Amino acid sequence: MSDLEIHAPDADGLALLTYLAVQAQLLKLKLQTALLAGAIGRERRAMEADAAAARQVAEMSGPADVAPEFIAKINEVAAALLGVSKAAGVVVSAADGASLAADETNGSHRGEYGGIYDLSKTGRHPMAKPGFYETK
Repeated sequence: MSDLEIHAPDADGLALLTYLAVQAQLLKLKLQTALLAGAIGRERRAMEADAAAARQVAEMSGPADVAPEFIAKINEVAAALLGVSKAAGVVVSAADGASLAADETNGSHRGEYGGIYDLSKTGRHPMAKPGFYETK
């Protein structure tokens, strides 16, 4: 059994989660949320630039004798892009928060169980398997 795998539930319905598997999954969560925040942040900046371009087109459309209803539609597009950009900012904040929480949880898990894991790997006597001391 590899310490980096999370196994399917056993006969009792309990998944065998090793120390390193939990650490790896928390690190994976941190990295994925950081990547999400970066990607959404880039899209947010692109939407803001598109909204600015739409506003500029609307401003230039008046002197070009474009019908007012089309100028209004262009301004609606600019406003919608800004609204989506604002919502993307909320997603970025949530992803940053999830990344920070995963990092903190990883540190807490390491602090709580890291010493036990180290002793189980370096000690002279093997640790009891999970459930060994369980009473029924």
